[in-house]
Amino acid sequence: MRFAGAVMVALVVLLAGCAGPGGGPSAASGGDITRYEGDLIVSFPIEGDFGAPVEPSGLTFYDGFLYTVSDEHDDIAFKLMMTVDEHGGEADLKLMGIPLQYAPGTKKEGMDFEGVASDGWGGFYILSEEYARVFHMTLQDPTLRPVTPSLLENGKELGLFREGSAGFEGMAVDGEKMVLCAERQPRAIVEFPLADAADPHLRVQEDVQTHSAFPQGADEDFAGLFRENGALYVLERNAYAVCRLREADGRYVADAALSYGKAIDENGLRYQRKEREMIDFGRGEGLALDAERVYVVLDNNGRPLKSDPNDARARLLILRRPVGF
Repeated sequence: MRFAGAVMVALVVLLAGCAGPGGGPSAASGGDITRYEGDLIVSFPIEGDFGAPVEPSGLTFYDGFLYTVSDEHDDIAFKLMMTVDEHGGEADLKLMGIPLQYAPGTKKEGMDFEGVASDGWGGFYILSEEYARVFHMTLQDPTLRPVTPSLLENGKELGLFREGSAGFEGMAVDGEKMVLCAERQPRAIVEFPLADAADPHLRVQEDVQTHSAFPQGADEDFAGLFRENGALYVLERNAYAVCRLREADGRYVADAALSYGKAIDENGLRYQRKEREMIDFGRGEGLALDAERVYVVLDNNGRPLKSDPNDARARLLILRRPVGF
């Protein structure tokens, strides 16, 4: 999706006593894929008066903090700290702005950031969908510096980006490898060695079979990535699902999936559609996991909740992580 800019948000979530076993697996379907039903611990509204709503897209961990990017601010980052009691009470929320800088010669308008990944050393890779380009910054020096050239033409030559507003939507780092996901038409996993980022040779896999249930009229898509212990977790926005992929013989194969659509409906977190829109907005745009929880951010594009027409805030969902997922 194309917007005016981006915002980075760091979220500190202290959830003492909230952890517990997630929902058990259901019967496998569509091959050997174990399926789980998401159990919502808490949902946090994401808000702040910074000239435009915070619309999160992308999620990553560093040093116990969650970081995200959003697509409505180009030149300021935000740190968002939250706490919640063990009964899932309302969050205390504080926002702090951090000005972003740009390296000389770098375009800084309309970046449409759609992914973020920690480098493990206090820095972050940030993905611009508009320019199909990866940037890097650190907390000590929040200057965005290009890591790759535009990957747009390279991707088109490999069969990607056949439709407008269907670019890169997520990213993860696995050691010396950068992993991106192309959103749709076709959706794909795209990789290249970080050492070759200045002139990357892209490895593309389109035929990732997850067998998730997509609504009629909705594209099969990818909207976020998270890497952990050799497994790649992908966010399937239109299916309200998180799917785990493992590499086998040089290809990614799905072996488990977590659905959170029921949790959204049961907690009144589905957003309204505008006239003539065929699918709901307010679906997942960023993904992260820790040992006990699954985190998904919802970008609602300004739509209000169906359950509360006066609430048009984005959301952070925190779900229990099932044992074995």
